[in-house]
Amino acid sequence: MTVKNFPLSEPVLQALQTSLSPERFSTYLRASGGHQEKALRLYTRNTALSAAFYGPLQGLEIAVRNALHRELTARFGPAWYDNRLTGLNPKAQDQILRAKRDVQREHRQADPPHVVASLSFGFWVALLGKGGNSNYEMILWRPALAKAFPHARLGRKQAH
Repeated sequence: MTVKNFPLSEPVLQALQTSLSPERFSTYLRASGGHQEKALRLYTRNTALSAAFYGPLQGLEIAVRNALHRELTARFGPAWYDNRLTGLNPKAQDQILRAKRDVQREHRQADPPHVVASLSFGFWVALLGKGGNSNYEMILWRPALAKAFPHARLGRKQAH
């Protein structure tokens, strides 16, 4: 989408501003010194920039997810997310339950490939975190997850 695709009359600018929501559009208006057409150009540039990041981020998500899943499977078994020895914190357990329900709602078996694919990137990033009351450093990172980054000399904090 570019500004060139629209005749930018005052009614069109007002309709776009309303459609984007005044709160969201106000960010762009401030950045453009209150000039509506410039604000819309900023908005469309931001949209294009966001779209440019989508593919690489999707690739990163899949690579991280698959690497972490591989190491957790090696350590705790294929359905590692059901193994109490993982010490997953309550938030992670809730996310897994939701993923299983979502998979089953789509009339699929809640097996590891489907469950793992249904977990958000945020879930995988959180596994690299402290784990709250769970000690992810000792339970997950050292025995399993560090192996997902074989060429990196970094600790859990840096990976997170």
